[in-house]
Amino acid sequence: MGKEMDMKGLVERLKEGERGEKENVTFRLSKSVISDFKAACTKQGVKPGATIEELMLLFTKNVK
Repeated sequence: MGKEMDMKGLVERLKEGERGEKENVTFRLSKSVISDFKAACTKQGVKPGATIEELMLLFTKNVK
């Protein structure tokens, strides 16, 4: 991405709540990445799905 992410701000936004309507999506990722990601989400008290959604929004916003 080339830009620093504000992880503290990201976690705070995630704890504020859910975004609108949802759709199921399937990705195949390495087991170690998934395990580490879920552990980090648990440690921060955020939901993995909401975290992925926020990261996707940040990514799409920054690549335009």
